[in-house]
Amino acid sequence: MKRRQFLKRINLFSLSVILFNNCSEKGIIGPDKENKDIPFPKRTTLITHLSHEPQAIWSPSGNNILYCKDEYFKIIDIGGLEKSDIKVLGDDEKQQKIILFPNWEGDNILYQINLKDNTSEVWQRYSFGGIPKKLNFGLGEGKYEFPVLSHDEKFIAFTFNNKMYLSEYPPKGISNLIPVNEKINYYTSWIGMYNWCWDGRLAFVVKKSTRGSNLFITNSIEKNDNGLINIDKIDIMPLTADLSNDYNPSWSPDGDYIVFDSNREAENDEHDIYIIKTDGTNLERLTDGFSFTGVPSEKRTIKSSELKNEIRLNSVHNIYPKFHPYNNSLLYSSRIIGKWTIHLIDNFLNNQK
Repeated sequence: MKRRQFLKRINLFSLSVILFNNCSEKGIIGPDKENKDIPFPKRTTLITHLSHEPQAIWSPSGNNILYCKDEYFKIIDIGGLEKSDIKVLGDDEKQQKIILFPNWEGDNILYQINLKDNTSEVWQRYSFGGIPKKLNFGLGEGKYEFPVLSHDEKFIAFTFNNKMYLSEYPPKGISNLIPVNEKINYYTSWIGMYNWCWDGRLAFVVKKSTRGSNLFITNSIEKNDNGLINIDKIDIMPLTADLSNDYNPSWSPDGDYIVFDSNREAENDEHDIYIIKTDGTNLERLTDGFSFTGVPSEKRTIKSSELKNEIRLNSVHNIYPKFHPYNNSLLYSSRIIGKWTIHLIDNFLNNQK
């Protein structure tokens, strides 16, 4: 019986590799790509067979991609060619610490380091080198998570012990608690997974005290006349609201859309990539297991159902979408039978408004 189960898993893995390679080479499953009247996006597989979630992000210029691999940040170009790496953890640290959630703005790379005692820290290093340093937010030891620097490099959003904070950058040992519970009028278990829009709006995830995690966005965050973060003027609006788990929001360059991953239509808690307009309308599913369904219906000339691959394996997990900073390319990662892959989607949205 054990041998039969083992062979079954091997056959399933072989089938998944064949299907995955076919999807990668052909880009999108669906009508003839040679039809130039149809604005097909093209999917490229950049990196495969990773043991852990890579959490791939764009460089500020959009010319390169950074992802996590063990104790390193790896930097590749948009063709998947490795350009350099940054050793984040020393040989004596890599068994005791984990690097997570990198964020790259200007010359600054921020990231989270998880420690063995269930605490975590936020660190900063320069992309060109230098000595990394732990950032001091004046809150003492605890669990620091999801550090994200705004595009103008004025603010950092982060989570401390499950609550949302903002700090100026560079931090001066002072942080501002954002009273999310009061502003949205219900209790939350944790808040995090932040992403800044170019205009100062912030998207993030709120884990409800009951089942479900949903997306929220703020208005543009600014300083008051005294040069302090204007907490009272921060408004928080819901973007999704149901019992699903919606994670990892990312703004489109024009600020009109947000992509995210969710288990809202999952059979076995797998996540797929979704897109929604920032006014809360036009929610659509973009991946379905192995297949990528294309662009939102209002921006394409054929229906989503015509693009979907009918073969679906429950072991496929699509997460961590990231819009390119200046165009409509999209990064995301897939877990296929225990191994992770980074995908690049070109031409994700056409230029028609």
